Amino acid sequence: MNKNKLASVQYVLPQDSGKVEIDAKSMAMVAVLQETLAGTVKRDRGAVEAACREALVLWQAQTAYTKPLTNDFSAFVALYIPAYAQVYLECGQRYDTEPGLLERDKREAADFSWGKMLLIARDHYTREAEAASGKATP
Repeated sequence: MNKNKLASVQYVLPQDSGKVEIDAKSMAMVAVLQETLAGTVKRDRGAVEAACREALVLWQAQTAYTKPLTNDFSAFVALYIPAYAQVYLECGQRYDTEPGLLERDKREAADFSWGKMLLIARDHYTREAEAASGKATP
């Protein structure tokens, strides 16, 4: 892909690998809360990964004619799905074992839009990634 074409995609791989993982984790955190509240949360890794893969194919199709999702869909999927599934399952398990956490997140979801919840989650995972890489900001 040439430079002009790369500028028109949402995730340029491999440069945006970290961004892909942060966004996957953020989406998972919001999705598991939504699905827990709706009573449709998944407990099986295979089911979580299959639903995620289906959503990614749909996302790619929806963005194909405006701003394509990525320059390398196979690599994107390979990064996104494991990060998404890990956080989805971990958060779901924490909601099961820590009822206070679910109640807190339920209150926050009532106070904010889902878009705002996604931004909060993205900020959390961005700071976590920066801390892991030694680039933490105060």
